[in-house]
Amino acid sequence: MKTAVSSFRLSPIKRVQLNKIRLTIDVLGVTLIRLIDPLIHTSFGHTILSIYNVAAWITILTLDPTRIPEFTTTRNQQKKAWLFTLKLLPVILIGLITIALGFQLPVLQQTITPSSVLVVGLGSYMDELLFRNTLQPKLRQWGFSRFGAIATQSLLFAASWWISYNSIGLMVSALFIGLVNGWIVYKYRSLWPVFIISFIWRVII
Repeated sequence: MKTAVSSFRLSPIKRVQLNKIRLTIDVLGVTLIRLIDPLIHTSFGHTILSIYNVAAWITILTLDPTRIPEFTTTRNQQKKAWLFTLKLLPVILIGLITIALGFQLPVLQQTITPSSVLVVGLGSYMDELLFRNTLQPKLRQWGFSRFGAIATQSLLFAASWWISYNSIGLMVSALFIGLVNGWIVYKYRSLWPVFIISFIWRVII
């Protein structure tokens, strides 16, 4: 009996290989959900996607703890990331306002309430966790160059906003944010500064 049970146990090498496959499937899965969620119009569909999304994130953060924000960075890198972000912030604001004016996007028209701050904050955090902190490093592991990984996750991020709102202006501004935040995360491996940038962007536009 013990022999039969032990025969079904995976070797350490096969277990690692299986975990890599699971991780790849779940990273692609949560990315796909972010893209197609606006196209699902039934409560049952949203429920199924939400259940899988939670389970997939548990798998991702369990199998790859380096995806936990700030796991792979140092205090010195965090400090440099904040300083770089503060220096870059005026340029980012000018860029966002220029895009908004060019595409006639409404600016600063959101009503600020505790619930809206919570929704915007959570959305900003999850987008940065997915596109910059999880997908971008995975693209690098899959053979993309640093610029290729930044560009690819930025395009997918922009596509998610196009699918959600059918707005070229929002898509362009999302692409801009994706490129800026992608570079900051690549350079400093710190998520909190780009979360603030993403939050400001969502409040402005």
